[in-house]
Amino acid sequence: MKHRITPLLAALATCMPLVATAFVSTASAKDQPPPGTRFMTTEELWRIFHNRSWIWSDGAGYFPNSKRRFFAYAKAGRKAAYAQGSWFVTWQGKACFRAGWVGVDYDKQELTCFAHRTDGRAIYQKRLPAGDWYVFRSDPPLSGDEVTKLLLGDYVRSGLTRNRHVIDRLRNK
Repeated sequence: MKHRITPLLAALATCMPLVATAFVSTASAKDQPPPGTRFMTTEELWRIFHNRSWIWSDGAGYFPNSKRRFFAYAKAGRKAAYAQGSWFVTWQGKACFRAGWVGVDYDKQELTCFAHRTDGRAIYQKRLPAGDWYVFRSDPPLSGDEVTKLLLGDYVRSGLTRNRHVIDRLRNK
């Protein structure tokens, strides 16, 4: 006996993969790499970060080319912190910095990494391990892109020095 597929069953069979795909992609779209992208190369990442300061809302990190050192500062007052360490890039599209962070109440080592992918035009970034993918540099680049916060030169030294003095003073009270 031949099985007959009714128009309703045929329509449901056609739609179910789309519904399942839509559900999966909305549930985890920010976890998955953007489609059609590849890991950025070490050379591409080096060109983005070397000798630049990444300006944050509460501080900045500096990626000098010399010996791949890393320097940063964040926050102010009792929450002031500074960091010294090194930075590196990997063939898997990661830019990382390993640093000793010093605050009023702590000294700790941290490794912070960001994954980068590109479609050959735009660049996408995700903080590891649990961040969401976002556009790091649009195509064409936009003034609000995160990449525009990477400025050539050292914008960290004065903030780091200030925070070091604040922390020393608060620790010695």
